[in-house]
Amino acid sequence: MDKKTLETHARLRGCFPQTDNAEDRKKAGQMDNSAKVMDSKTLELIAVGASVAACCIPCLEYHVKAAREAGASHAELASAINMAKKVRQTPMDKIDQKCEELGI
Repeated sequence: MDKKTLETHARLRGCFPQTDNAEDRKKAGQMDNSAKVMDSKTLELIAVGASVAACCIPCLEYHVKAAREAGASHAELASAINMAKKVRQTPMDKIDQKCEELGI
C-alpha cells in the first residue's frame, strides 16, 4: 500500500490530527520544530506502540512505515511492539480475573 493510502486510512481512523495546525500537532505529541522535545523516530516508535495497544491496523501500518523512514531499526520496532502487547494484555487479564471472581 502506498504512503498516501496509508495516510488516508490512518487519518480516517483518528491516528493523527485531521488538520495540520500547530495546536492539533501539539495535542498529538507532534511538536513543531521550534518546540521539539523528542525526535521523529522516538515519536513514531511511541505511535507504533499506541497503535498496537489500540488494535488499530491502519495506524500500525502508517506508523511502522514512518518509524522506518525516521531510522527505527527492526529491534526498536520489535521492542515498541512487545511493550505495547504487555500494556494491552494487562486489562484483558484483569477482566478475565473479574469474570472468575464473579463465577462466570
